[in-house]
Amino acid sequence: MSTAALWHRTPVGKSLEPGIRKTVSGWQVWLRRDGQMRSKHFPRGADLSDLRRWRERQIGLRMARADAPLETGTFQQDVRVYLELIQGLVTYQNRVGWMREWVKALGPTTPRGTVTAYDIKRVLERWRRKGLSPATLNLRLAALQNLYRLLDGKGHNPTKEVTPYRVPFMGYQLPSFEDAVTAVEAIPTARNRHRLRVFLWTGLPPSQIQRMTASRIQATPPAMTVPGRRKGKGTRLVTLPLLPEALTAWQTYFAEGADCGPWNNSTLGRALNKGCSIAKVQRFRVYDLRHIFGTMVAAIVKDDRAVAALLQHQTPQMTQRYTVNSVAPRVQEAIDAVKARR
Repeated sequence: MSTAALWHRTPVGKSLEPGIRKTVSGWQVWLRRDGQMRSKHFPRGADLSDLRRWRERQIGLRMARADAPLETGTFQQDVRVYLELIQGLVTYQNRVGWMREWVKALGPTTPRGTVTAYDIKRVLERWRRKGLSPATLNLRLAALQNLYRLLDGKGHNPTKEVTPYRVPFMGYQLPSFEDAVTAVEAIPTARNRHRLRVFLWTGLPPSQIQRMTASRIQATPPAMTVPGRRKGKGTRLVTLPLLPEALTAWQTYFAEGADCGPWNNSTLGRALNKGCSIAKVQRFRVYDLRHIFGTMVAAIVKDDRAVAALLQHQTPQMTQRYTVNSVAPRVQEAIDAVKARR
């Protein structure tokens, strides 16, 4: 029977046989190759043998590619393609830097398909001997792994054979909440001071603060409706209660125009360093304000689930990074409570 006759007797979307199905205007022949969908459209009157032949040829290519070295461009060319594909990521600027280092280390003209797990391990060990931390090495490795995954799907990926470095977690050496308040209030530039007050009193990351609007702030009862985070798996829109100081910080932030104009974390970092120098407080990073807020909350409420909800964490391990500095006081209080009851 001809494909034209089969087309009239087959419902739209129904498979004629594995890898061949009817569409509104003809036939779609498809299969997965290199982790990606490959398909071709044929008109309704096309010969069935042509459909099968195309699919068999693609299957042959898939089997041949499984045994042959991956054909790619130079490493520098593939990195350029990769960076064009991920421009929407929050971590884009960081990945640009990490991939630049990989290009230097592996060689810009090296065919990416010839890079082995041994090559990658050797580069990582060279960086480790130069003093890079295990966490930094893992970030660079993850960026390279993402490049292979994005460009090759489930195909060739030598990074899978490289074991990430074990990262010892020692906690954060942070100033007290009171010292952080003193440092922020000592910042001479009003706009930067208003911005960092919001960081300190809400614990929000920079990406969420920049996407907030005045309409998302509620005065009675004090609350803020926060857009979901884009980092990692992301989070959903959520409404969180506010401290009175946080409400005041938000109101000043919008009233004084701190939400407008240039917004650069490096500029805020320099402003915070100046505030620390004036207040004679040990220097810390802008993002540490989130950790300081989380540590302060954890030390008072002693409920990790509440801390996780407030900071929009998805795993207990994330919350532990913020509560580790409050563990010692909790342990002492537990022992004191046991003593009192004996």
